[in-house]
Formats: sequence, structure tokens, C-alpha cells
Amino acid sequence: MTGARAPLVALDCRAATARTGGVGRYVVNLARELRARDEVKLALLVGADPHPALAAMAGVELVETGWTAAHARQDLRFAWEQRALRRILARLRPDLLHATWNLGIPMASRVPAVLTLHDLLPLSTPGWFGARAHRAFFLAGQWAALLRARRVIAVSQATRAALADLSPWLARKAVVVHEGVEDEFAPGPAGTVPRHLLAVGGREARKNLAGLFAAYAASGLGAEMHVTGEEATLGPVDRAALDALAPPLRARVRFLGFVPDAALPGLYRGASMLVFPSRGEGFGLPPLEAMACGTPVVAGRAGSIPEVVGDAALLVDPGDPAAIAAAMRRLDGDHGLRARLVANGLARAAALRWPACAEATMAVYRAALGGSSSLRRTLRISQPSTGMRS
Repeated sequence: MTGARAPLVALDCRAATARTGGVGRYVVNLARELRARDEVKLALLVGADPHPALAAMAGVELVETGWTAAHARQDLRFAWEQRALRRILARLRPDLLHATWNLGIPMASRVPAVLTLHDLLPLSTPGWFGARAHRAFFLAGQWAALLRARRVIAVSQATRAALADLSPWLARKAVVVHEGVEDEFAPGPAGTVPRHLLAVGGREARKNLAGLFAAYAASGLGAEMHVTGEEATLGPVDRAALDALAPPLRARVRFLGFVPDAALPGLYRGASMLVFPSRGEGFGLPPLEAMACGTPVVAGRAGSIPEVVGDAALLVDPGDPAAIAAAMRRLDGDHGLRARLVANGLARAAALRWPACAEATMAVYRAALGGSSSLRRTLRISQPSTGMRS
């Protein structure tokens, strides 16, 4: 770095908790890859229950923000980000804030900011997301973040297109940076016999577990259906679809509870297929992870999913359980199709890796900080390179 001061990037890691989901996985892997570069220093803004990989990460500064799960309701989140986060940034004085969680840029802060936009589903399909009053605060926070951000990272072309539909002007400062998959997601030993069907994801209405259960019933397949997460967290529509299954079939649906990151590769390898009938995604890590493990995929033709899987999955109308069931039967019985999808899936997964995501993110940082000559020199704008505080 020839003696130049590496700029300090405040990376918002509040979404990365000990029981993290897709956004948290994005944050953890991005932090891990950025830490390996010498172009920036990282201050990780963590909540009360940070992901173990962040808590143990060397060479970064952990900044305890006081954020807890109690702040997650949209009205409380908006207030927290506009007040508490602004004070934290004023004290920390980073050169750049990377808001990684759709929102999270205080209007009154003068810190330059980059925003990662995962999706705009709360705006395009508001019925999937909570009370109207809470959506109003989400809308306020979303507009605040989009207007304040110098650059926007869209995790897929689908997300950038949704932003362009909302505001062509805002879409001009957005660049697509795909998420990735870790090296741990790889095929198992030769001779591994997959035995169960698998569904991975959260409990939001868009995940379409009701459609999954109806398709399982219509498929006639005898294998067990393994579903991540707790049965007790099913919403009323999904619960009704589960209860509608005949008792012998209902007994073959197994809920796995929370699955830690380290156990996910083995879970995919043990499945004969991933069934992912989501009605909307900003990116969609489970299909990519399954493909990296050599597990074929049936997925909903919605949102970013066709972009992520390419020609490596059977795509179906997520609103048609009969079509999902037909695809499941076809994948179960057509060994040539399975072999082709596995090969295509491995090739597709090889093209989407976290180091490439981090390198493209660094390019966005350079662009966001391009107005400062000292930072331009530090970040080599013209030549891109391939302790706890409270």
C-alpha cells in the first residue's frame, strides 16, 4: 500500500446472527473475503448475538451497536437506524458505510455510503410483509437509503430491474454483484446414495411451503420430505396445507429445526433433489448451494431464480402444485435428465464464488469514494487489485 492509509469501511453486520439466514450468510462471506484484502480496514457493526465467524474474525474491529432482535420491527428499525446508527457513525468516523441489509443509511449522516439491495419485494408484493403501518416505515427507510447511497449493489439483474421499474434515475447508480457459494459446498464421495427430498428456506409467505406440501402429496413419491426450520413456526396457510396431508404422508414430512452453516453441505448431499417453489427471491442461495453439492433442483420460475440457476434446474410455475409435482416425478425417474442437471449445476456454481463477489464489491467502493483524491490513490482507482468497541 506504499504507506497510504487504508480507508475504514463500516460494514453493517447486524443481519449476521448466530442463527442467520441468507442476508447474514452474504454478510459473513463478504466480510471474510474483504478481510483478506489489504485495500480497506473493516469495522464490523454487530448486534448482541453476532455470528460466530464474525466474533472470531481476526484483523477487524468489532463495533457493538446495541442492536437486538427487539429492534427488528420496521418502525423500531427505522428509528434505530436514523438515531442510534447515526451516533455510532459519528463516533467511529469511517470513510465509508456499507449498508448490507436493504436499509440502514441515516439521512442525517455525512458518511459516504454503499447500499446492498437484496430485493424490493415489500414494495412490489406488500401483502407478504406484515402490517401496513410497519410497511410504511420500511418504505421510508428504503427511500432514505436509496437516495443517500452513492452506489447501490443489486444482488441480481432481477433486483436491479425492479429498482429500474421503481426509479430509472436510482437504477443508474446500481451495479449487479452476484452472491456466491463457499468451497465447502461440493459433491460428496462417490457412491453416496441420496434418500430424501429437501426444502430449505425461511417461513415467509413467498417461500410457498403450502405449495410444496400440496406438490408433495400430488407427486406420489415415497421418499421423506425434509424441511429446514421448526414446524411450530409455520404460518396459518402453510399449517393448513400440512394438516391436509393424509396421515401416512404427513408422517413422512420431517422438520429439521435450525441447521447450522457447517451442516448444510451434508444436508444437500443427502437429498435426491431440492424443491424450492419460491414465489419471489432477490438472489436465492439454496438452489446455488444445492447445485454446488451435485444435487438437482426443482425451483419456481420467479424473481432471480432463473438468473441464478440458468439451464441447471427444472423451472416451474410456483403457483401450480401440479406442475411442481410433475417436475419432481420427472426428475426422480429420468436418470439422463438428472445427470445433465447435475453437470450443468456444478458448472454454474463454479462461476458464482465469494472472492468474485468481494472483488466486484471493492470496485463499487472505489467508485463510491472516487471523489477524494487521497482515497483514490489508496484504493488504486485506475488499477483495481485482483477487538470489541462499544
